[in-house]
Amino acid sequence: MRKYMMTTIILMIATLLSACGTKTYEEAFRDVHPNAEILHEIKIQKGIVILYSEKQSVGAAELSPEGKGWNVVSSNNIGGNDAISYGIINKGADDEILFGRINDGKITKVQLKKEQGEFIEATILEPKKSIWYLQWKYDNAELIGLSREGTILYQSTFRK
Repeated sequence: MRKYMMTTIILMIATLLSACGTKTYEEAFRDVHPNAEILHEIKIQKGIVILYSEKQSVGAAELSPEGKGWNVVSSNNIGGNDAISYGIINKGADDEILFGRINDGKITKVQLKKEQGEFIEATILEPKKSIWYLQWKYDNAELIGLSREGTILYQSTFRK
């Protein structure tokens, strides 16, 4: 009985010590971006993408599990004064994230028109900040910003 209890105690201590070295994805993100405000988290095949705001810019960071913790794979900040600013994270994967900020208050909708005519609607977060994102596989497409009435106010072309 005493051997059993001693083994149990040793296993509990080892488990606690190994857990102390584990970093959550948020801790790994904070190591790289300590002053960023996390806006949204998106689950992808290889891990997670965090959309964030930091020093007047918007960014996205891709994190993947590594051992018992998390690792920042890539990070992309965007700025700019175009009607829509955008960036891509997780490039080359089937679930790339196209993200950005609406800088023109007249734009209320963002969508991607693929070459075959299919539309992908962007999710707009926190309307006051006008942060948006969508998941896609990079291909020939048009990024479109629309007014409430459906008028195209912004258009940008993506080509392979």
